[in-house]
Amino acid sequence: MNHDGTNLASWGTSHGMHDLAAWLADKSRVLVLTHAKPDGDAIGAAIALVRALRLAPARRALAAFTGAMPHWAGDLTRRDEYIEGTSPLLPFEPDAIIIVDTGSWTQLDALAPLVRGKASITTVIDHHMDGAGDMADRRLVDTGASAVCVLLADLCARLAGVQAPRDLPPDIAAPLYFGCATDTGWFRFPNTNARILSLGAELQRAGAPHAHLYEVSEQRQRAGRIRVLGRALAGMTLHKNDQLAIARISLDDIKQTGAIPGDTGGFGDVMLSISSVRISAILTESAPAPLIKVSLRSKPGPAGADVHAIASALGGGGHAQASGVKLSVTMDEAARIIEQACAGALA
Repeated sequence: MNHDGTNLASWGTSHGMHDLAAWLADKSRVLVLTHAKPDGDAIGAAIALVRALRLAPARRALAAFTGAMPHWAGDLTRRDEYIEGTSPLLPFEPDAIIIVDTGSWTQLDALAPLVRGKASITTVIDHHMDGAGDMADRRLVDTGASAVCVLLADLCARLAGVQAPRDLPPDIAAPLYFGCATDTGWFRFPNTNARILSLGAELQRAGAPHAHLYEVSEQRQRAGRIRVLGRALAGMTLHKNDQLAIARISLDDIKQTGAIPGDTGGFGDVMLSISSVRISAILTESAPAPLIKVSLRSKPGPAGADVHAIASALGGGGHAQASGVKLSVTMDEAARIIEQACAGALA
């Protein structure tokens, strides 16, 4: 058992997409969950699924989110499609729970009590390498999917009764496209592959508005995000023959720059633009102290490293080139731990 409650021995696919769609056929009250502080892939998958489920007459479907919501959430969602908070009150007792983009009890955070003891009515659809097998009796895990929205596109098409994602209603295609685009850095990151590019084309044919979604995601940044990025990069240090870049973001940095916790994502990719850097680490101080959230990124191919292995050894997880972990230590201690943990990969 890992520190975050994952159980690798029982993690993996138990049911195929056809089985999951058939299981959902007679469910009338469906709750959709994802990890705390949801990103574009998580929100896109959850909202697309809620909309696809609601195509069935008399079926109730609702997403629940916890943690800081991104600045663009209001552009991607309708307020009647989700509830949020640390202890969200459900308007119905679900007969099915679907968890997307995570299989970790820790990442569910405040939503975990909604799931515990309900494995028999719970399904997990995920693309991460780690998860808790006891969370759900039904699991579809595809670590080769660049985004969980790749998997949800198939399920949404089945629920909508259409042949392929290209035939989906535009309001379902849009959040799916947003999830695919944001989880691949708008199709720039190393996890971009032919599968997701093909799906992206299908979703555009279905009516996903690329230019609008890009503007919503990338061109409405808060000034505080740019200021805190500048402060993080100004304090960046290089280690292991300049192969490891570490940047720190303190609670004071966030406060003094007018940023909010959700403004700090994606900074590690900027540091990877340095030619010598193979691994980047963003260390973000969180409350209650001491708690440091570590975001690890690596370059693709022989120049990179398996940051999933590094994070997993510390109790975290994620993907081979994008992983994270939480450390209950001071900022200086976290920096030393990360430098030591990365040493073997950068020898």
